[in-house]
Amino acid sequence: MPEQKSSKKEQKETNAQASASPRDTLSFLKAIYEQNEKIKRRLTLMTIGSYIRLAIILIPIILGLIYLPRFLDDASQVYQLLRPPIQNDTGIQKIISNIPEGQFQSILDLISGQ
Repeated sequence: MPEQKSSKKEQKETNAQASASPRDTLSFLKAIYEQNEKIKRRLTLMTIGSYIRLAIILIPIILGLIYLPRFLDDASQVYQLLRPPIQNDTGIQKIISNIPEGQFQSILDLISGQ
């Protein structure tokens, strides 16, 4: 029985809301419109913020791709001026060049396990 009373009350409330005056409906619509405008403004700001964040990430990467090769070329030239020149005839090359060819081949066979 209590369930029927509550359902009847709900029906009366919905009927009362349905028969609300056009002024009340208009005020509800205005409130909803204002709320939608606030939501729209916030979504616009969120979109702009996302684009700004994307730009903050992409601009340094693009600038790095443009200017980094030139900078590295300049830095490598400075580094080559500062370091001593490398001689082509290093110690290992001298040792290998002094080994006779037959002996060198036997060393390679020993290493490879043949």
